[in-house]
Amino acid sequence: MTMKNPPGSDLPVADPSADAVLVVDDNLLNRTLLQELLRLEGYRVYVAEDGAEAVDLFSTVHMDLVLMDVMMPMMDGYAATRRIKELCAERDQYCPVLFVTAMTDEQSLVACIECGGDGFLVKPYNRVILRAKMRALERTRDLYALVQRQKQELEAHHERLCHEHEIAERTFSKLMQAADLDAPNLKHLLAPVGLASGDLLLAEYRPDGVQQILLGDFTGHGLAAAMGAIPVADIFQSMTRKGLGIDSIATEINAKLKAKLPVGLFLAACLLAIDASAGRMQLWNGGIPDVLCRRDRKPFARLKSRHLPLGILDHTAFDAQLDELAIQPGDCLYAYSDGLLEAINPQGEMFGEARLETALAADDGRPFAGICTALDAFRSGQSQHDDITLIEIQCPAPVVAWRAPEARKKDGALVSVECGPDRLRQDDTLTLLMRLLETFPELDAHRGRLYTVVAELFNNALDHGVLRLDSVLKRDADSFDAYYLQREQRLQQLSAGSIRIALRLTGDSAAGAVEVTIEDSGQGFDYTAEVSQLNAGALARRGLPLARALCSRLEFQGAGNRVEAVYHWPDAVA
Repeated sequence: MTMKNPPGSDLPVADPSADAVLVVDDNLLNRTLLQELLRLEGYRVYVAEDGAEAVDLFSTVHMDLVLMDVMMPMMDGYAATRRIKELCAERDQYCPVLFVTAMTDEQSLVACIECGGDGFLVKPYNRVILRAKMRALERTRDLYALVQRQKQELEAHHERLCHEHEIAERTFSKLMQAADLDAPNLKHLLAPVGLASGDLLLAEYRPDGVQQILLGDFTGHGLAAAMGAIPVADIFQSMTRKGLGIDSIATEINAKLKAKLPVGLFLAACLLAIDASAGRMQLWNGGIPDVLCRRDRKPFARLKSRHLPLGILDHTAFDAQLDELAIQPGDCLYAYSDGLLEAINPQGEMFGEARLETALAADDGRPFAGICTALDAFRSGQSQHDDITLIEIQCPAPVVAWRAPEARKKDGALVSVECGPDRLRQDDTLTLLMRLLETFPELDAHRGRLYTVVAELFNNALDHGVLRLDSVLKRDADSFDAYYLQREQRLQQLSAGSIRIALRLTGDSAAGAVEVTIEDSGQGFDYTAEVSQLNAGALARRGLPLARALCSRLEFQGAGNRVEAVYHWPDAVA
């Protein structure tokens, strides 16, 4: 059935790595001639006497090329070629078939191509033409093999990319789940272009009840943009939970992105702080479209961006100044990424500000739903080219019980807040300190005594550190009124200064300790005078000895603007 260098031949044995060629012809003379010509060219040659034999041989031996006669018994060349091409498709292989035929009519030659042939050679032929035809088919076969390898590489790369996108999507989803976007006063729309979004939407409550929100839009979209969301979310959530304001958060995010992101990748961002108790909203906007404010079913304010996006300026040039807006019950704020305004319809028109404001001014009392409906109707199924994010914030934000993250329930857990001048002027330290202590259920039996310690140290930092009041003013009962009148005046005029409170818990309800650290931005005070004044019978500074008596350790550091105290149990003072 097959012949490879038949006995008695004086031709050299073919190289085992040479291309294998199948010669199919029912004429012995033609088979022998082609076999010898091909062996002279260095091929490994297999022969078959008809189409059926050729198909059987092709199915068991890997062939690189086939030379096919047309008219043969059992199975003609057309049928054999169709079956060989089917086998090639099953193997994902390309094997050229060259018809060698004596027929010259156009219909027969066309049939050679239509059944799957890759060319034809009309008899009689010579060695030069045969060699040229074979080389041409080899180039086609090699090109196909190259394309197949590239296809496999692309498929492997695509599979890796899909896996990376899946990881990024899960990571991004966890970031969104960690954000407190289910607050009752929030409604939001997140519509990414791909698996991962370059837009970022986060919300979190500070320990003092202020709701802080970040809407960000990285340059570009997809995986590269979404990866930048991880450090931003971490900074925003951790600093908010520690009680820091959006000005400090914007400063820290800018520094981190400036140091870590490549040139050309930055974050347009809008940070908002909704203070229910003060009836106001603070805003830092760097590169996000105008924040729209709605009252009594109509827009009443437009807060423009006046900062550069985060990650562009270094710390010396960065501006963290905030805008403020007085808010009333029923007010709604709308922040959105530029993907909303730049959404296009089938005619190529952009959604734009005019359509947004028209939807916002609708009188049905459901502006958020109205905007979403108007956007869907406008796009009419047109695909997105950018991520779209929209958030509605109903004001004022509800005052909720602050939830401590799970991580703080572990040994060595830390919670801290920083009170700036705005918070200090409100003088609501009782609520703030109680919320801090409620963070740790292990302290239920000690909350009263711990509140006394923290309150005394906080008031000392406020009065003597930030407000720079002198305890000598409280030398007798008649002077107390004057002291507190001056305290109130300085407090209302306060425009700078801060106090940071940190509580670190170790142990459990049976035995443990709380480390209290309070640090103010003032110039300090003479804390060594507390003992001498107490011994002299002064009315001032009696709170510090009380706090010292309740703690196992209490010491001032520096100029007196930092104090550390440790409260232990079960051996705490009853």
